[in-house]
Amino acid sequence: MSVSALADRPTPPRGAMEWLASHVLKRRGIERCPVHLHRKRIYILPTRFGLFFGLVLFIMLIGSLNYNNNLGLLLTFLLASLALVCTFHTARNLYDLDMTLVRAQPVFAGESAEFHVQLRNASGWPRPAIALATGHNQAAASDIPARGEQSWSLRVPSRKRGWLYPGRLRVSTFYPLGMFESWAWVEPDAWCLVYPAPEAWSPAPPPGHEEGEGHFLLDEGEDFAGLRDYRPGDPSRRIAWKAVAHSGRLVTKEYLHTAGQTRWLDWEATAGLETEARLSRLCRWILEAHARGDRYGLRLPGIAVEPALSSDHRERCLRALALFDEA
Repeated sequence: MSVSALADRPTPPRGAMEWLASHVLKRRGIERCPVHLHRKRIYILPTRFGLFFGLVLFIMLIGSLNYNNNLGLLLTFLLASLALVCTFHTARNLYDLDMTLVRAQPVFAGESAEFHVQLRNASGWPRPAIALATGHNQAAASDIPARGEQSWSLRVPSRKRGWLYPGRLRVSTFYPLGMFESWAWVEPDAWCLVYPAPEAWSPAPPPGHEEGEGHFLLDEGEDFAGLRDYRPGDPSRRIAWKAVAHSGRLVTKEYLHTAGQTRWLDWEATAGLETEARLSRLCRWILEAHARGDRYGLRLPGIAVEPALSSDHRERCLRALALFDEA
């Protein structure tokens, strides 16, 4: 029977051990990565298959003693020794691993955050059939090579804005024969920022303090503006090769970009809505203004983000919405 098939076997209730592990974990608190799996944090219990195997050994022992069967006793103790060796290998399969959890990229409420978990094996022997699980899902079992590492992606659903924590991670293994399960709980320091869900449809922001249109030069844009001398780092697709052939020197094309209006996105412009609905509408306005190429600023109670136009500015505004506390 394959290890993966054995890993699918249901395990016996282990409420007391799970409660104890959870209690110990609460005392540890959130841990900085990488987290080292030492022997004091690894637990092991027999699976249902292991309990059934133990029952069969007990029946074989009673029968062999009753009939004074030496070969039966030999086989019983041989199988018991095999189970004992399995206990050692199951526990050792998790021992001395290092876990690192990479923080997920920000998402909007309702989307799933993707956390990347990495287990590193610094020892000289491989670690087969290592599984990883959270309270939301369980990743497939994978092998970790000797002096190597293995990565998993865990998707955690988000329901509201703010900080999203993936919760406790459970590393487990049924290796080698599925008689025992060994596991360890880890609570790593990793978070994901969840932005408000943008409103499905929003009316245009009311007229406010706006500035007119402007023009500035970019390497890519709408209208051709002229040529300039080549600068190290300019993309080759922007080199004017025909002009180079005539003049003999490298020149780069420039384009004229028309900038949109400068607009303030104000909390007061969403009056009459609930707090979360107001944040969702502001989120939609931010995304639309950024897509149009408008310079925009954000005003919240006690917070003001000056107008700008960049990806970093967009992230600053969305972060302010995600962490906004009306109180």
